[in-house]
Amino acid sequence: DCTDCYRIDKDGSRFVISGGVPLGVQYGVAHLLELHGYRFHHPWKTSVPPAYLDVDAAALGTEHAPEVDTRRGLHLHTLHPIEALYDFWVPSPKNLEGARRTIDFVVKNRGNFISMYALDDITAGDATTEAWRAHTKQILSYAKARGVEVGIAIQLFGKSNLQLSFDLIDDDLAPDPMPELERRLHVLLDETPYDSVQVAFGEFFKADPAQLVQRVNQTYDALQRVRPGIEMVCSVHVGNSPDLRIEYQGVRQLY
Repeated sequence: DCTDCYRIDKDGSRFVISGGVPLGVQYGVAHLLELHGYRFHHPWKTSVPPAYLDVDAAALGTEHAPEVDTRRGLHLHTLHPIEALYDFWVPSPKNLEGARRTIDFVVKNRGNFISMYALDDITAGDATTEAWRAHTKQILSYAKARGVEVGIAIQLFGKSNLQLSFDLIDDDLAPDPMPELERRLHVLLDETPYDSVQVAFGEFFKADPAQLVQRVNQTYDALQRVRPGIEMVCSVHVGNSPDLRIEYQGVRQLY
């Protein structure tokens, strides 16, 4: 009943891996290779032992499960020019191979989730968007086949977006932001079945707290109209200095 669990048994000169599908059996293969001396420290660089190690018998014949039982993986900060920016966002056969290797790397390290930031170069819904969408559909299809869920991170307010992230609201004083929220979410999510949308609020911005809560609620409503049932999570990325504390519903607290 545990899709992430597995067991390694010895059968004569063979090893037999039993486990959940699709992740458990993959974890079992990775574990067996580690028992032989392999190490998976980078998507493009596997450490191969000069000679196979003898397998520790204590690892055989017992059920194994990841220590973290829900979500295990990587958030790739693709707002910066790291390898993953090109692999997951810039269409090319080489970059697609890099994205697949990164997904494989997550699985080999017993992960089941990967996420990255979206960039605003796809906002217009033009040829750039279509090329990105074709690239992304292949990545998401591969991740699903491996059992890995994929999340996409975005910014809520354009004026706090200083790193070219995909954002939702450029005019935060608009009386009804819903039409633009839905339009931008359609650009991001049509034909690209991400499992989770992660909403961030920027690093150098303060807004009226009641308005912020209202905009978060509106974002959730718009998201459910565009992709019913999709997960939405929010992250707050601020320090802890006096100027970042506000009064909200009678309590002075960290913004």
